[in-house]
Amino acid sequence: MRHALLACCLLLPWSLNAAMIDLSLVPPPRSLDLASDTFTIDGETVVVVETGRDDLRSRVFLLLDLLHSAGIVVPVTEGDGPMPGAIFVGSLSGESSPDNYTLDVMPDGIVLRGGSADGVTWGLQTLRQLLPTGLETPYPRVVDDPGRPDGDLRALPPDCRYPVNNLKPAPAVIGRSGDGWRGGPSVTVPCLRLNDGPRFGWRGVLLDCCRHFVDIPTIERLIDLMSLHKLNRLHWHLTEDQGWRLEIKSRPKLASVAAWRTDHDGVRYGGYYTQDEARHIVDYAAARGITVVPEIEMPGHSQAALSAYPELGCTDGPFAVQDSWGVWPDVYCAGDDAVFDFLAEVLTEVLDIFPSEFIHVGGDECPKHRWKECPKCQERIRTEGLKDEHELQSWFIQRMERWLAAAGRRLIGWDEILEGGLAPGATVQSWRGFEGAVAAAKQGHDTVVSPTSHAYFDYDIGGTDMIEVYAYEPVPAELNEREARHVLGGEMNLWTEYAPQITHDERLFPRLCSMAEVLWTPAPPHADKGGRDVSDPAVVGRDLSDYWRRLSGHYERLDRLGVRRAGEGRPITLTAAWDGQRDGWLLAWDVGRRPSGNAEVRVTAGDAVHREEPEGTGFRRDDGRVSAQLWVDERPFGAPQELKLVKNLALGSTMKVEPEPAEKYTPQVADPVTDGVMPDGDYRDGRWLAWEGPDGLVTLDLGEAREVSAASAVCLHAGGRLIYSPERVTFEVSRDGDQWIELGSDTWRLPPEVMARVLRTYRVEAAEPLEARYVRVRLEQRRVLPDWPWYHENEPWIFLGQIIVE
Repeated sequence: MRHALLACCLLLPWSLNAAMIDLSLVPPPRSLDLASDTFTIDGETVVVVETGRDDLRSRVFLLLDLLHSAGIVVPVTEGDGPMPGAIFVGSLSGESSPDNYTLDVMPDGIVLRGGSADGVTWGLQTLRQLLPTGLETPYPRVVDDPGRPDGDLRALPPDCRYPVNNLKPAPAVIGRSGDGWRGGPSVTVPCLRLNDGPRFGWRGVLLDCCRHFVDIPTIERLIDLMSLHKLNRLHWHLTEDQGWRLEIKSRPKLASVAAWRTDHDGVRYGGYYTQDEARHIVDYAAARGITVVPEIEMPGHSQAALSAYPELGCTDGPFAVQDSWGVWPDVYCAGDDAVFDFLAEVLTEVLDIFPSEFIHVGGDECPKHRWKECPKCQERIRTEGLKDEHELQSWFIQRMERWLAAAGRRLIGWDEILEGGLAPGATVQSWRGFEGAVAAAKQGHDTVVSPTSHAYFDYDIGGTDMIEVYAYEPVPAELNEREARHVLGGEMNLWTEYAPQITHDERLFPRLCSMAEVLWTPAPPHADKGGRDVSDPAVVGRDLSDYWRRLSGHYERLDRLGVRRAGEGRPITLTAAWDGQRDGWLLAWDVGRRPSGNAEVRVTAGDAVHREEPEGTGFRRDDGRVSAQLWVDERPFGAPQELKLVKNLALGSTMKVEPEPAEKYTPQVADPVTDGVMPDGDYRDGRWLAWEGPDGLVTLDLGEAREVSAASAVCLHAGGRLIYSPERVTFEVSRDGDQWIELGSDTWRLPPEVMARVLRTYRVEAAEPLEARYVRVRLEQRRVLPDWPWYHENEPWIFLGQIIVE
């Protein structure tokens, strides 16, 4: 029987191209040949697992669960080889990479062989993508932000299957309801022969759970989506200035104190994972081919730990879990042996939870101010024969590297661990560009490459879009063949300063799909042309149009799973300029990078939709919203761009500005605050008047006396950029420009510690209309500002985006 099945395989016409049946495999396999037949999976099908391979058997739930949603219950048995009508799961013969697999689908059976259980997992995920998307069942709804107010108080929706209050987790339940598939008791799979394996062994996602807490179901959900895309490292960022997220039983205050902060609005925020919860995540990930790499930050980013154990710092404190983002001056005291006793206690428990070969110690953004002033640290520098505080940091990391090596583990840290000398067995994760990876590899050290230019998915898609990620080449061109072997792979980083878990889908997708392909597929033909500034996939030799074709089909699966993806980027530039002679706005749009195909721009104004060329102009007399969306081959590509236009008396007014705005943000439009185009919060778009330090004063000449009943000013707050909403905005009017009457003033006291971008409209209304030709707007800077340790010498900014006169 076995030989008959294999003979059938050899007789099939392996000649069809994958595009002929529109396979939407993401990432694509290394090689793929299609035949014209199909195999049917139904109630008579059996899964046969190679005898004695319980490790392979433990992974077949990935297929069984999916089939169950179609009403197909498939029994599992053992056997020595393929059987007619069966799905055989076995091992690859000979030497093979653990992640490699082969998949043969024939009219009378399927044969999947993997280099390990992980290889089988990737083969099952490919088989999953060959099955109808209707088998997928949406994931449970994501909770907004489980750390607020806190896990013990939050009322959770009934469909959240795991409460975020640090209780012992329930066993992983992966079963689907089955109500999403109406195709009957059988499904078909196209016949094919497939050979596959990854380019890199490290294909990672960093998840920061410190700035914003992330609950267990959302982490499980991320793991499921990582496995679907053949990603195999979950870099779990667990400690920070803003919160310590892992229970350490020998140091209980890390959970009771360091895991919680009081936010600027007085609300207690936080949460932590018990050791049982962390083990659950480790097991849940391992069952899906993913290793969890924990990160315990040292010696910097340690404010939360110091708040619980202040004796570990260089000063007496007081220390607090921080409620805002940035780099804080207080770090572990490198001269105090008690610090290393503490870290040994912590890491002993961490190693007991996480079997990962690699343990991440951070090592980034460590200020040296306290060390320079600390007698213990200065004594350490003298006794160890170190030159300066940079070598002290290197000594710190080397000491921890020796401790981890003695425990049979490997240290990995951010590229700052290169400063002052690298620990002998350390691995470097390069984030400040590619330079850290180059330096590490040339010194004979392994490296993981995740530069801000291509791999930081907390960045907006307008700065790092899907196409730019697809152009990413992880191996720096400066490395020779021997040195390049030290590049373990790459990682996409999701920092959560501005990203509570409700936003994770849009931050990750579809960029995660691009990175998954980059890390899985073979090196592109022109990989040596990669680098920091490469943003066009064609430069390195990747086929964007083929990727777009496959991705468009893959979106059906993601949509079915309930993944809320963002646009592929912001390919459209939509602008409007006030035309006073025609009493309306001149619109213009143009399109940047896009896949090849039939492209058009659909411009929506009011109730009308106009199909236009990718570059063009139009005219709009009425105010309201105008949007433009790029379509390629009848599918939307990228995020739509939208403008809000407001008619008012200030349109086209001549303007006097005092003092001169800062050159750094010189406006790039003719009438930056009097064109009726409302700002959208992007402080870099060239549409603002900006002052660094002084108050701002803008005087408008309306051209003739008009009845003025109200006035508004739209300003930006972005505390993380030292842009603060004004303390007060005062409006005055005048007939002649000499005698002024105050129309009124408005205040808004958003705490300056709020780092998110917030648009605020300051507005006043006159008791009765006043006749005036001139309008004056005075914007007062904040007088009391946060004592940011990293910005203490910088002046605050005011950003004015629009003046409205009614």
